[in-house]
Amino acid sequence: MSLLALSGVSFEFLSGTPVFDNVSLTIHPGDRIALVGANGAGKTTLLHLLSGAIAPARGSIVRRRGLSIAISEQDSRIEGQSGGEHTREQLSRVLAAN
Repeated sequence: MSLLALSGVSFEFLSGTPVFDNVSLTIHPGDRIALVGANGAGKTTLLHLLSGAIAPARGSIVRRRGLSIAISEQDSRIEGQSGGEHTREQLSRVLAAN
């Protein structure tokens, strides 16, 4: 059984600018995935779709019951904070969230 499945998902901004059209994918337990792309390509938008924070214009997203998806938003580091410290801080925020 899959953890997450997208079928024919399309999304566009209110301005009408398309971000995705007819995207389908399935993520199974144990899968390791990476999300790579240029700035503005829609990586964060896809994560928000996967988490349920936003809904697709068309298509369906099915999440396994009990699946929790949290996103660590992009923000600036505290002055004097190393990259590793910043990562740990962001991870702790995500894990502490309901």
